[in-house]
Amino acid sequence: MSAHQPMIVGVVSSPRPEGNGATLVRAALRGAAGGGAATGEIFLSSSKIGFCQGCSRCLVEGKCQVGDDFEAIRGQLRAADGIILCSPVYGGTINATMKNLFDRLGMLEYMTSSVFGGKYVAAIATARREGTARKVARQLAYLPSGGVFQRAYVTGWLGVLAAPQGRELAPARLEAAGALGSRMVAGIRRGAAYPMQNIVHRAVASALIRPKFSQAIAAHRDGLMRGVYDDLAGRGLLPQRA
Repeated sequence: MSAHQPMIVGVVSSPRPEGNGATLVRAALRGAAGGGAATGEIFLSSSKIGFCQGCSRCLVEGKCQVGDDFEAIRGQLRAADGIILCSPVYGGTINATMKNLFDRLGMLEYMTSSVFGGKYVAAIATARREGTARKVARQLAYLPSGGVFQRAYVTGWLGVLAAPQGRELAPARLEAAGALGSRMVAGIRRGAAYPMQNIVHRAVASALIRPKFSQAIAAHRDGLMRGVYDDLAGRGLLPQRA
């Protein structure tokens, strides 16, 4: 069991700072704090995050070249031990604000797993139908877990029937969110590996994708893949430069 104090960051993509999602994330963070974690919150709608430009400069430079708040947010996420993602359900899936965060993480994150790799992830979704909320929460929780070189560990998800504006969420919902946060901290402290999660993808990545990516990244380590190579090599996932 680790004596390190975990850092848990909640990421809220709701447009309302006091809405259902923000309330649930704060309850989850209180649960994490009760387990001894330090906590922080990122409210995406109050940040300036533009759209991905598709320039691929992140693969070369190791960071996004768009001059907005994204890199600061990425830095907060990289420093976290656990990340709780929260989105309202729009059109049957996560909202555009959360989707844009993943767009900006893009191929750099897929190839390096530099934000979510080795981290613990949970998700919360709110919707007018609880079944839809649960489905989207599960999808959101597993969205970061498909990295090539490192995977994220999913500690849980929570789908909640949204309370109408002006009404409070039921205490049981807040208790469930608190339990989500405390469960994440417990998983971090015991080093839970969840060996059956994404087992098929992990097998394919290990046998096929990772070797091919490793060769391509090494071949272009002084050019198109310089940032990717330096990130992976710096974390011991590829050999260091000679």
